[in-house]
Amino acid sequence: MRNIYDFEAEKPPALNENMLRDTLEKKRSKRLALLLVFANLPIYVSCLMIASRLYESEPMVSLFCMAFVIVLAVGSALTAAIFSIKEEKKYELDCRA
Repeated sequence: MRNIYDFEAEKPPALNENMLRDTLEKKRSKRLALLLVFANLPIYVSCLMIASRLYESEPMVSLFCMAFVIVLAVGSALTAAIFSIKEEKKYELDCRA
């Protein structure tokens, strides 16, 4: 069987324990940020369900509750995204040093 790649043409990048640990920590922080976003999801859904049931008797309270949940959901998603980007830039700076 013929080899289609020349593995001896280039030297692979040197890996050390710190680089592997940084990669692992980066993946862990992204996973935690995503977990934080989805951990609040049942609370948001239950609050929206209560607000939808409350709409006929108290429409203003229901609309306020729905708006509040939407703002909270968008805020938590943005916080997780910013946290993930900030952590990624931190690891990029650390690895270059």
